[in-house]
Amino acid sequence: MYICVCGAVTGDQIYEAGLCGTNTLEELQEHLPVSLNCQRCRREAINILRQGISERYRVREEENDE
Repeated sequence: MYICVCGAVTGDQIYEAGLCGTNTLEELQEHLPVSLNCQRCRREAINILRQGISERYRVREEENDE
């Protein structure tokens, strides 16, 4: 689903960025045109990014436990 209509950025793209090492909205904006225009998507984009980051750390913890 599109989170940022202005930049045609999906939630999956934002989530994947969080999984792959992006930590802030500013870092995300270096790779995806999210929240650059009207900024209506800003809060949702940050929430999805945080979900991806949380999943990244959860997976790392599981790998360390093995």
